[in-house]
Formats: sequence, C-alpha cells, structure tokens
Amino acid sequence: MCISRDKHRDFGLWRDLVTNRCDSGVLHATGYESIVLDYAWDKYGSTCIENLPAKARALPRWKIKAYWFMGLVYVHHYPRWNKFISSILTSRATGPISCHKFYSYVLPILVEFSKVIDEIKWDERLHPMNHGSHMFKDRFTTIFDGTNINVLNVRADKKLQRLLFSGSKYNHCCVKIMIGITFMGTIVHYTGPHAGTLHDEKILQQHPPDFEPWEWGLGDGAFLSNPHILVKHIQPAGGLLTKPQVTINTIFNYWRLRVEHIIGEIKRHDMFDGVFRGSYVTLKSAIDLTVNMTQIKIKLSLPRYRTLGPWGHEPHSYQHKKAKTA
Repeated sequence: MCISRDKHRDFGLWRDLVTNRCDSGVLHATGYESIVLDYAWDKYGSTCIENLPAKARALPRWKIKAYWFMGLVYVHHYPRWNKFISSILTSRATGPISCHKFYSYVLPILVEFSKVIDEIKWDERLHPMNHGSHMFKDRFTTIFDGTNINVLNVRADKKLQRLLFSGSKYNHCCVKIMIGITFMGTIVHYTGPHAGTLHDEKILQQHPPDFEPWEWGLGDGAFLSNPHILVKHIQPAGGLLTKPQVTINTIFNYWRLRVEHIIGEIKRHDMFDGVFRGSYVTLKSAIDLTVNMTQIKIKLSLPRYRTLGPWGHEPHSYQHKKAKTA
C-alpha cells in the first residue's frame, strides 16, 4: 500500500523505502550506505530536477527522490529474463513500479542524474598522501586498468558485432571502461564505454590523461608501449627472472592490485555482473552514475589503504622532504 503524499512531502529517509526500514536494507537495496545517498542527492539532486523533462519535473520532490532511489535499485538488482521490473522496484512509498512508470520517470531521472554528477577529479592524484613505497615514493601517481561489461551478442548487425565481439579474451560482445586510481584508492580517471575490441593501450592513447612531463602511472602488460606507464618485468621465453626482478614485481603487484579492487567495487552490481540487454543510453548512464557513486563511497570511508606521505610528487620530492626534516 502506498503511503500518502502528504506524509512524504518532506521525504528524506532512505530506509523508509526498504522493507526492514533499516540502513542495512538501504545497503542491500542499492549497494550504498545511506550516507552515500545523502551526499549525492544533497549535492546534485536540485540540478538533476531542473534538467528533467517537464512530465517528470512536475512530480513532487519526494517522489523524484524516491524514483532516483528506485533507479539505483534497478542497477544493483538488474532484472534478468525471469524477473519483472515491478517485482524488484517496489516500496511502501511508491508502490510497485510498472514498466510505464519506469520508462516515464525512473529512467529519465537516472539518466539526468548521471549527467550532472561529477566526482572524478584528475587533480586529486596530487594529494600529498598519494605515495607508494620504494620506487613509487615520487613521480608515480595513478594506477590504470580496463575491464569489460558483457552485452547481448549482436547477430543482425554484423558490423556492430565485429566492433563489440571480443573473441580472443572474453568470447562475448562487450563494452569496456578505463579506470585510473590513486594509491589511496580514489578514482581520478574514467572513460567509457568503449568498443569491446579496443585494446586497453589504444583506449588510453585515444583518451590520454593529462600527465606532467615527469609523471608516471602503473599498469599491467597491456600498457607495455605507453611512455608514461610502468609495467612489471615480463618473464622471457625460455628464461627466468632474476631475483631483483622478482622483488620489484612483488612490490609492483602489491600496489597495482588496488585498481582491481576498485573495479570489483564498480562491477559488484547485477547490471554489470552478467549480460546487459538494454539500450546504450541506459548502460552508459548506469556506468557513469555507478563510477561516480563508487567514488563518493570511497572518499567517505578514507583511509581505505595505507600509503606514504606527505610530500610532493615532482622528481626528488621525497629526498627534499628528508633533507628538510634532518
């Protein structure tokens, strides 16, 4: 049963939208804690409402807020072939969300919110605590990696199929996104979706981060020929790595694996953990929103990882720091 509009005119508690009316229910429903939703809505909600189509903008503010919440539920519990939208998107405040309401209100709100949310800041890589150990104490700022999101295999459009079908690695039609994070775990670089057949190195070449001349990033072997990305030592064919090379690779892997953790955070929603079967606009909006919401989640729970600092990132900054404290 829907609760009256008057009771929710100043709607603000996310837990009123979930069955158990607890913060644990909010986390289960959306993948985010209430504090993350509060931050995102308080910062971007008004701008989103201003940009909505007239039909959606005419809704009471509490209902727009509730429908945005339902959009997050849709991404987190993406309905497969054996589930209806209304069975997933329902609450005491909104009642079951029909397909008509979903496409008239929920999806437009999700799309517009994804356009206005803006939490990925490249300059944040220069945070004084964004330092690794050993050879990563200065110059190195960002760790890069790409990942795939599978989409429905295209059969009717052969040209599109050739663009999206990655047979050598994923054996499925997919799109890819590129992520760059700091040693602290915060996201400072994001592009996508890209065609599934594009190599990670090619994606970074087409959408290059604005590195300083002295600056370096970390990445896996896919970035081997990038002049600003360090990769680990590759074992030669028929040979072995030396002991110093193994030591360097161990240190390298300790720091680089953090980007895989963050990609795991982004892809832990059901829409990205199977085969997506909707439109490109829906997928792009969901990815853009999820990457930015994940960034908010990370920043509100810092420190996530242990790092070194504080000092600058320019060459020899660490040595200057030692000299000043000596």
